[in-house]
Amino acid sequence: MVTPDYFRTLGARLVRGREFTAQDGTSSPLVVIVNETLAKTYWPGQDPIGKRIYLPDIRAVAGPGSVGVTRPDEIAREVIGVVKDGKYLSLSERPRPIMFWPLAQYYEGRLTLHVRSALPTVTLAGAIRREVQAIDPHLPVFNLRTLEQQKADSLFLQRMLAILLGGFGLIGLLLAALGIYGVLAYAVSQRTREIGIRVALGAQRRAVLGLIVRQGMTLAGIGISAGLVSGLGLARLMRGLFFGIEPRDPPTFGAMTVLLGCAALLGCWIPARRAARVDPMEALRYE
Repeated sequence: MVTPDYFRTLGARLVRGREFTAQDGTSSPLVVIVNETLAKTYWPGQDPIGKRIYLPDIRAVAGPGSVGVTRPDEIAREVIGVVKDGKYLSLSERPRPIMFWPLAQYYEGRLTLHVRSALPTVTLAGAIRREVQAIDPHLPVFNLRTLEQQKADSLFLQRMLAILLGGFGLIGLLLAALGIYGVLAYAVSQRTREIGIRVALGAQRRAVLGLIVRQGMTLAGIGISAGLVSGLGLARLMRGLFFGIEPRDPPTFGAMTVLLGCAALLGCWIPARRAARVDPMEALRYE
């Protein structure tokens, strides 16, 4: 249940028809505005303007003034507008059918007042309280907050989950980088005798170093590629857990690829460089 200018205040764009006006009262025909999902669900490929929605006459228990009753248990409302889809219960929800009624045609005592203003929040809160008290000193005003605060509160659980998963991810990333370095460093150290033989036979140290690095980076590249494919698959499964995060995030995947690649490069370069500098006779005696 909303009042005129509700959509303009919240910045919700009307795509068809008209908004509610002050003339949409109890003595006027009953009207309703629907969102795009509801229109596409019940009237696919049709113009919803002018269509009728039959609903239980819930105003019968709300008090007198019910008009336009077509049957004892149902009431018809004419669709006068279609508004863009929005988020109604949570930011992560999928598009859902929603309809809006004029408050004047069905009164609801508990209301949420939306105010658009350029004033600071503290100043605006005091002004709202004064205006409400001027209308009725007994009306309580509570739970004043900005839409940014409302959005932040609704994302609290997702934010805590993101921090927890991010912490585990950083630990896993560190362990993966150390693991890549350790495995490749150990593999290169096992080839010390091979390096000594190549150098003794006349191989340039730079060529030997490049050979070891290429072989190690090839193995690391295969592992990193497999990890990227698995990461993309798992990211799709987590799409519904967070709001505003796309599973395909090139900067994130690119940064992780560079980091793991650098760890692999260090794992090959440092031991291979150390082994290539060893005297060939010492390398041949190395066990």
